[in-house]
Amino acid sequence: MDDFSELLGALPSEEFYESSIPPALPDAKTVLCSLPPELLLSIMESSRNKDVLSLMRANRLLYAVGLRRFYEVAYVLGARYNSLSNMDVSEDIDTLLPKLRGLKLGVVTGLLQNRNHIACLQHLHLISVPLPWSTSYMILSKILRYILENATIVNKIKLPTLNIYESVIFENMKISQNLQSLTTRGFSSRLVQTLLSQSNLSTLQIDNECITMERLEDALKHMTSTLKSLQCTIHLAEGEPDNSLEQIDCFASTLGRLENLEYGYCRCTIGYERTKEEVS
Repeated sequence: MDDFSELLGALPSEEFYESSIPPALPDAKTVLCSLPPELLLSIMESSRNKDVLSLMRANRLLYAVGLRRFYEVAYVLGARYNSLSNMDVSEDIDTLLPKLRGLKLGVVTGLLQNRNHIACLQHLHLISVPLPWSTSYMILSKILRYILENATIVNKIKLPTLNIYESVIFENMKISQNLQSLTTRGFSSRLVQTLLSQSNLSTLQIDNECITMERLEDALKHMTSTLKSLQCTIHLAEGEPDNSLEQIDCFASTLGRLENLEYGYCRCTIGYERTKEEVS
């Protein structure tokens, strides 16, 4: 942002005043607010932040489009959030929020100002996280839960490697039914398992962790009519690889809308041995 304090000033938590739209001049062919929202968004995406902030002060339509410009896609660099280490991990998110809103956490601070900001979020990319077991990691997990529970239209999430022992922070979490795409470096974390259990994904990519066929089938059994693309690494059981091939082919046949399947093999005791297969 050009000036983060300016952004916060333009995006208050209270209701925004809706001014009237001035009439067009007699020879004017187009009024700005008569344009479709997608065209307005395209204009704002090509504009400087301070100009977008000025437009957002005009009326509710431009305010709403401006929110999309700032919050539709969020890239979160959690590993840089050193200020979270000073928080009390025993406090719940409602107690933490007033303190978090005063920190410089990039787009996360803006999202936490108002649930209406989170409601604009469609794509969440968690680039990095603090060290596992650290206070910063636990606080970031609470922030993620709060954002995901209020992101009503989020449809794409990308996650790095996460601590598989996140205690109960993500337990009983409810997420949007609009989630369509999940890319994750790992399969076993509580957050990933929660997302998988509550989503009917069309695209799933699992990197950096091998999965047994039994676990994969159990996790995806409710997605047989929605999953179109799957990428993962299969852990080979005792016996010949052909047995696993038969299992994969049998499982793929149950996915009625599958268009793309990419998988590799892993023998954990001797390291990774990958053979990529593609089915289209």
